[in-house]
Amino acid sequence: MTLGMFVDIQDKQCRKKYPKLKVKAAEAQACNKVFLRMWLQKMDETNRVHIWVRVALQSSVTMDELLKANDSSWHVPSEAYRNLCDAANKYCICVVALENHFQRIEDRKLFQSGTFKQHWLLHAVQLSKYVNPRHTWCYSGESFMSTCKVLMQSCLKGRGLLQSLRKFIERYNVALTLDLAEILH
Repeated sequence: MTLGMFVDIQDKQCRKKYPKLKVKAAEAQACNKVFLRMWLQKMDETNRVHIWVRVALQSSVTMDELLKANDSSWHVPSEAYRNLCDAANKYCICVVALENHFQRIEDRKLFQSGTFKQHWLLHAVQLSKYVNPRHTWCYSGESFMSTCKVLMQSCLKGRGLLQSLRKFIERYNVALTLDLAEILH
């Protein structure tokens, strides 16, 4: 795996803004183990950047495995909580290190830390001793958002804004009720 597989090395745009990887969180989660296996086969063990990528991928896989192993718990048990915090901290530190390396050394914006999602990851992990993030995460919500957009557009046809919003909320409420009823049975 090389950087050129993801970003054209001659592209001056990656010096000005971060390239965007468009993928849903559930898809990324499903691929992390494969990415890690591929990276382990191709990485240079002496290259610190490669090591940061490996640690970030491994930490991501570890977080997913810990949460999956405790998916029925209302909160993450103590040992898993410590491991989850450790993995989240390693992941975030590696992303910051990668961002700094590529921005300062190679003058490229290839990694971005300090995003809302990364910030919320740390909060969700810290709160996991009280409530399991699997009960609050929005993986399924990402797919549902496109459905909401279609629903909202259909509600806007021939109505005023407030009427459309009311109709949308009513339909959304019905959908959530059906979804919850399905989960409970």
